[in-house]
Amino acid sequence: MGELLTQIYPPFLSEFTDIRRSMQTGKFGSLKLTLLVFAVVQGIYLLLPQIADLAYWDPLTWKHFDSTHYISIAQEGYNFLPCSEITDFPKDSKDFCGNSGWFPGYPILIYVLSSLIGNPIFSAWLIALMCFFLSLYQVARLMKLEQITLNNAVNLLMAAFFFGSVYYMAVFPVSAVVFFCLWSFRLQLSKAYALTALPVFLCSVFYPTGFLLACVLALHQVVMNWKTGRWKSLATASIPVLSGLLAVLGVFYYFHISVGNWQAFILVQAKYGHGLHFPIRRMYEMYAFLSGGLVLKNTDVLQSTLVLIGYAWLMIRFFKRKQYQNPLYLLIIVFISAYFWFPWTVGGNLSRYRAEALLMPSVMLLFDLQLKPKLVLLSMFVMLGAVMSYLFFIEVLI
Repeated sequence: MGELLTQIYPPFLSEFTDIRRSMQTGKFGSLKLTLLVFAVVQGIYLLLPQIADLAYWDPLTWKHFDSTHYISIAQEGYNFLPCSEITDFPKDSKDFCGNSGWFPGYPILIYVLSSLIGNPIFSAWLIALMCFFLSLYQVARLMKLEQITLNNAVNLLMAAFFFGSVYYMAVFPVSAVVFFCLWSFRLQLSKAYALTALPVFLCSVFYPTGFLLACVLALHQVVMNWKTGRWKSLATASIPVLSGLLAVLGVFYYFHISVGNWQAFILVQAKYGHGLHFPIRRMYEMYAFLSGGLVLKNTDVLQSTLVLIGYAWLMIRFFKRKQYQNPLYLLIIVFISAYFWFPWTVGGNLSRYRAEALLMPSVMLLFDLQLKPKLVLLSMFVMLGAVMSYLFFIEVLI
């Protein structure tokens, strides 16, 4: 009964209650490892902002571009207006502007926390850090990393420094989405299918692609039931789908009552090039930007190239090593396939590298490698992450 109640609690209370119980029973190896890795990461990021003459402890260091929209929603609510009414746009522009192009989950949480401690920017940063810590803790629990060893530390550090790692700590809902996804993995694998509705709902109100998690969990259940022949239990696959659908409908209704137009999100985002695209053409267009040569500001192209190669390698390895026999590995592959292809197929022209940060769960497929290749991969993650972080701090990346 205690375990069931723990799973039903709200996400943050649930995880910290889980941590407290582990400490009381003496089985808190995963917590100690997570605390150690989190401290190491923060120690490194304590230094990185100084390269750009910024301070780690200044919340403004972590607030750039879209962060402004999340803060403004938390402070002032939604706004929606023709871009022609804004000085920087042509008077005959048909586009729409405002902060209605961003989902409400993260701003609502910022509003709640800032009401208690003040300073919405600091509150937003603190939420990102909390979710980053909880994401790492979820990885440790999923992969049963329960002892502080060099191998386990390297495993968790690879997750912490995964592609786009700066966005796990920035004023964005990226780390929250990763946390909700990993939390749903644990519920799914423990067959607490009804309880997956909560992380799916939260994920879907925090991020536009959050609804994909519902599809991932449903498809995973279908495949697992197909393998075992338990067709009657396929009805449980509808639980995350219905939760995700309810969340998305709720978000659009929220736009309707806030700005008087349920299409506000779609209309604002339309100017960023979203729509159906042929992935291969999008990849070609990405490399077309390199016609002037490879320079520091094009490091995001290098990251996307490594993600492309990594995805192909993981897929080959997944089938060659028959990792589909492992329910967790199967779930991870379905997840990263959805979140890899969706931005290339539907996404716009901006912040592809930020979407790649959501692929963090893929690193768990590499934990069975020998230590030396994992150290090489970790070194690559850290070096690339340092450059990408610098570009973020100087506002080249959005």
